[in-house]
Amino acid sequence: MQADITDRTQAGTAVQQSIERFGRLGILVDNAGLMLLVRSSARTPTSGTA
Repeated sequence: MQADITDRTQAGTAVQQSIERFGRLGILVDNAGLMLLVRSSARTPTSGTA
């Protein structure tokens, strides 16, 4: 299933379709992700970015 979670209608439809298919939702994880961009010159061995 695909949905644009920034669109409330699509997000609500995705939840409703999941409930209809599986009977209930035990957990809902919003895993849209986040990406931090760092200049390579700002990276250090201990910064956590490779």
